[in-house]
Amino acid sequence: KSGALRYDLKANAESEFKGEIHYPPTFYNDSESLKWILPKDSGLLLSALDMNSYINKRMRLGEFYCAGGLDMAFFGGVDTASNSGYYAVIDTPVNGGVLYPQSQIGEKQGYLPTIYFFGDKDKWEEDRSVRFFFESTGSYVDIAKKYREIAKEKGYVKTYKEKSAENPLCLKTADAHRVDLAIDVRAIMNYFDKLSEAGISNVMTRVADVRDTAQGASYVDLQSLIDTGIFKKIKERYPEALLYEYLNPRDIFLEPGEDDLDEDFAAFAEPYLLEGRTGKNFTGWTDITGVTAYIACPEFYLKYLQYRMKKYPLTAYPTTVKFIDILGTCSLGEGVCYNKNHPSDRKKLYNIKKEMLKAVIDLGADIHTEGAAEYMVPYATSFEGSLGFMNIPGTYPSSVDMLDSDHGTANINERIPLWQLVFHDCAGTYWHWEFGNLDLEKRNEHCDLYSLLYGEKGMFLPNYNTTFPGTGFFSTMLERMKKLNTVYKNVATDEMTNHEFLTNDGTVQKTTFSSGMSVVVNFSEEKEYTSDSISVKPWDYTILDKDGKMTAKNGNITDSGKTKTEIMPKWGLAAVLAGMFALIGFTVAGAIVYIKRRKKI
Repeated sequence: KSGALRYDLKANAESEFKGEIHYPPTFYNDSESLKWILPKDSGLLLSALDMNSYINKRMRLGEFYCAGGLDMAFFGGVDTASNSGYYAVIDTPVNGGVLYPQSQIGEKQGYLPTIYFFGDKDKWEEDRSVRFFFESTGSYVDIAKKYREIAKEKGYVKTYKEKSAENPLCLKTADAHRVDLAIDVRAIMNYFDKLSEAGISNVMTRVADVRDTAQGASYVDLQSLIDTGIFKKIKERYPEALLYEYLNPRDIFLEPGEDDLDEDFAAFAEPYLLEGRTGKNFTGWTDITGVTAYIACPEFYLKYLQYRMKKYPLTAYPTTVKFIDILGTCSLGEGVCYNKNHPSDRKKLYNIKKEMLKAVIDLGADIHTEGAAEYMVPYATSFEGSLGFMNIPGTYPSSVDMLDSDHGTANINERIPLWQLVFHDCAGTYWHWEFGNLDLEKRNEHCDLYSLLYGEKGMFLPNYNTTFPGTGFFSTMLERMKKLNTVYKNVATDEMTNHEFLTNDGTVQKTTFSSGMSVVVNFSEEKEYTSDSISVKPWDYTILDKDGKMTAKNGNITDSGKTKTEIMPKWGLAAVLAGMFALIGFTVAGAIVYIKRRKKI
């Protein structure tokens, strides 16, 4: 029978609490088939006793609601042989987390999720509560659906349809791919023309990092885009175009680096630098020139939004989609500020993040953010990065996993769509922006298979290299969008009702959505999958209707024919060739600069 066990830890709110409490203990059995359900990014299903698992050996987890930790405040364990298990719900996650150390499990060595709590500004602050729910029957899908009911009680499950009452725009962006342009400024309209010719309208585009190849491929600033009327041209020709921009309320630069110093903004922001116990100001992002930003106190977040919207009003800069950088990736510990004029703590940052999300919606805009957290679901439409694995130590110099070997750090049967089983009809996920590089061809194909299986959007990063005339990368991007649309346009706002492994090695997987549509993906690069009713070629997918029959993979888009390779018009080619020799050394360096720039305010 199902049951529940509750642990409550109580103390005076002002009691000193400088250490950690690793409590309550984790339950486990001695079964060889014990596996852990961890809501890390999309989700993991890890064998407790697999000492060779790359993920088991490398992942240590951490605080809730930051990139290295868990995006939902629960974890679970299942015995896959007996189809039974339990899940632990941490009802007070703001000052807590889960560690994943190597541990003694019965008479064997393995890995064990461990709950830990700590203070907020060295105070107890709030009582802690953890509930364990035991299930005599149930799989990871059953547990995900049971947690969905708890998430509903907490107010986190807010579907696209429900959110659209406050934010009608979310229904448009819910099924829109993301494109982050770094192409030549003169090719912007040509880019939108090519999307139109290909019959692809479900795209949200960022144009703020385009370049001027006639000027050594320098970046074109926002004011220049406004002054030259680029936004007006886009909206006149394509009034339904979705344009987005980055907002970064955390990093404050007080000296020139990649860009000239915005002295007005610096003077406005400097009084709100985060201050530590000893009076030291903490630093954040470092740009390509070595200049480091300071971290802003939470008190600054809403003031930043007001400043930003006054400087770049929607009337002049019609980016109705706002991507709030780092909001779901950084520790709530960045909320601890000791400045006497704006003191703050973890709980305050947690609440201010929600206030900022609501304020963006009140502007009539739509929200997307880096990193996922369940408490942001009622506000945000999608989350960047959490379709992959973010911040596993040592896997990538930018702290974002760019896939180990050729395709992934996790074994194919260690990944599960835990987030999608809980929140697919509320908020989507997609790959981190670095995965959008169009020249990562094999990895692009692998990422697309997961996007198809999970019914999620694509992330695309066309830059100077991949849009140079004759490369063909841009045409490939359009074809990838069409491929993803065969699933995405049909299930983007659906609930995911089931996920299953159709083969023991996990190479063939199937997801089912509330509309009745199912997707089967074959991750094997060599072996075709066949059953009584379906067949899936290696490294391919198929779509099933509600009766389980294979359907044509044409989605609901218009295919106007083969897309031409060339994106840049002839009048732009001369400028490109003129600057070609100067840009030979820029190919690598420019990509690095672009990687760094997108983190800036």
